[in-house]
Amino acid sequence: MAKWPRQHYKPAIMTAAPPARPVPAATPQADRRRRLPLSWFLAAVIGLAMLVAMALLLWLTLGTARDNTLQLLRDKAQLVLTLVRARTNQFLEPAEALAGDVARRIERGEINTADQSALVQALGYALSAAPQINAAVYVDAEGWLVSVFRDRETGRLGSSFEDWQADAAVKAAVAQLHLDSEPQPHWGEPLFSAGAAATLVYFAHPVRERDGDLGIVVATTTVQDLSTFIGSIDTPGTIGTFILYGRDKVLAHPRLRVASELMTADAPLPSLAEIGDPALAAIWAPGWEERRIADLDIPAHGSRDDSDSYVYLYDELTTARDTPWVIGGYFRAEDLGREWRRLNVVTGIAAALLVLSLGGAVLIARLLAGPATQIADTARAISALQLDRIEPLAGSRIRELDDAEHSLNAMVAALRSFVRYLPSDLVHYVLRHPERDIGKPQLRSMTILFTDISGFTTLAENLEPAAVGALLNAHFADLEACIRGTGGTIDKYLGDGLLAFWGAPEPLADHQRRAVEAALAMAEATSRRNAEVALPLRLRIGIAAGEILVGDLGAPTRMNYTVIGDSVNLAQRLLEIGHSAAPAHETVIVTTAECIAAIEPPPRTRPLGQHVIRGRAGAVELVEVLPPTTLP
Repeated sequence: MAKWPRQHYKPAIMTAAPPARPVPAATPQADRRRRLPLSWFLAAVIGLAMLVAMALLLWLTLGTARDNTLQLLRDKAQLVLTLVRARTNQFLEPAEALAGDVARRIERGEINTADQSALVQALGYALSAAPQINAAVYVDAEGWLVSVFRDRETGRLGSSFEDWQADAAVKAAVAQLHLDSEPQPHWGEPLFSAGAAATLVYFAHPVRERDGDLGIVVATTTVQDLSTFIGSIDTPGTIGTFILYGRDKVLAHPRLRVASELMTADAPLPSLAEIGDPALAAIWAPGWEERRIADLDIPAHGSRDDSDSYVYLYDELTTARDTPWVIGGYFRAEDLGREWRRLNVVTGIAAALLVLSLGGAVLIARLLAGPATQIADTARAISALQLDRIEPLAGSRIRELDDAEHSLNAMVAALRSFVRYLPSDLVHYVLRHPERDIGKPQLRSMTILFTDISGFTTLAENLEPAAVGALLNAHFADLEACIRGTGGTIDKYLGDGLLAFWGAPEPLADHQRRAVEAALAMAEATSRRNAEVALPLRLRIGIAAGEILVGDLGAPTRMNYTVIGDSVNLAQRLLEIGHSAAPAHETVIVTTAECIAAIEPPPRTRPLGQHVIRGRAGAVELVEVLPPTTLP
């Protein structure tokens, strides 16, 4: 280690004063007088805004009444479709989550499919958390089926164990899934269940069991429940909602809220013509493509019956579905009013006025908001001490904004000079917790770490001063990254070494582990850098933990946030022992056995025996912490 003066190893009270902060050049007084006062500027802006607003209001009031029909249609259409899509996904997502969660647990071995009771219990727990799901089922590759179902009358859960190959519909669905070499989770084709007396909508999630067999986790709901849920959507006005399976089958409709003879094993879903809703039955009437409503941002078209016309809104759900689901709603066109023919004329007038207004608004906004936004961004960066992100502000024609920008430029220049001499982590902690008096000296359970470079004095004698500085800066950059990465704080740099600590200002329950991890990271960083340079370094590290006094220490005009205590002295002594403990090792980390005992799991160590430490009574059991690349 370099023979630096002794006070460098004690808590530093007086350090070199920082360089004087740069003083920004003053703006000539004559030029400052040409800046426009903010009060004048705001008066002009507000007056112009009121003038424009009143002119537009009079123009529109006297010239024509604004026709809101198109906007009303767009808003209503978007609202209806958004509600139907959101509520449909809300109803169906629990089925996907249930099947996916159970399948993943089976694949991880958390559920034993060979244990029927355990499987029923797992399915029951999953089903109880999803009231809209009527059954959770596991289909085994060998032909049996375990299901947990919800009784429609009582809501209680029941279970069954049966051979799925006896049910033709289930057998066909399973066979279809096995045809795919890499089956994916998907919504299957609705099938009629004689036991449930209802058509089931199900989500199937394939799962590979540990023996490689393909099982299926299934979550089902009924067409009745889905229709009840769709029918309960609170839409604006009188709007009919629906879900179609493909283009010709009805999957959910208010008329399917109760069991219906329209759903059978041969025909699980009714057709558009069978549902008994003339308006919905006419949705795909010939020529519907030519009746698209191009002004809307969603798929929509009108009916061909002018005497009782409807507007249909719809969208497709295609994710995890072989056959798309068409969700949507419809309402009477006459509900929109009778002002459609005036829309184009008023829109043209409003568009022209809007362009003029936007041009003026953009010009005014750029003049006013540009400097203010730059000031706000700079202030936010200063508050977070992100000084590297700040570019000098260029000034403004508005006097008050120009004064603020010049003041901020001067503040940033001063802060950049100031923060170079303080631990950045400590500064950021103070900024995050201004209410805490961290500077008050107090005893803390902490870990102290000293480092230095073995033989640095001899090494430095053969180097130019600039090379010595570059070498130390690169070395300290590596050490700082290791310390900050483990939540530590650098107290000070000591020639070719440094002092760091863990446990303050933020208390850390595992400060011993963090300090040792930082030391091992330093060893790895030193080894990596030595492999790339011609002058390898040998790093020595001393670590000690205990009750330590930490806080602001110094004269009233110059304070340092630092540490004092027996453990600080001990860590320094251990650093000295490191020079002789293992001279051949690239990095030597010496600490106490007591410190290692507080770490779980403990790192790899080599015993160094009992040592009598200068300045301490009694002997201390020491160990060397071995980096992964160091042989014991």
